[in-house]
Amino acid sequence: YATELGTAVTFSGGEAQRLSIARALLADAPVLVLDEATAYADPHSEALIQEGLSALAAGRTLLVIAHRLATIRSADRIVVLEDGRV
Repeated sequence: YATELGTAVTFSGGEAQRLSIARALLADAPVLVLDEATAYADPHSEALIQEGLSALAAGRTLLVIAHRLATIRSADRIVVLEDGRV
């Protein structure tokens, strides 16, 4: 969290995603849209991210867009878009 960044610093895909999620949570927005938020995470990291999101997203509305069922298995409601139809 306290890491200082400069112009020569780059993040991996997973690091950038985790940083984006953290920023969204810190903004304390009532609605969060997560579009493939764990696409670059390995299965273990994804499980940890999902666990953290579950705890930190209490009282908020999350719209999670994902291709992997495991990413959304704990959702209250799942909507499937297939062949352009809901």
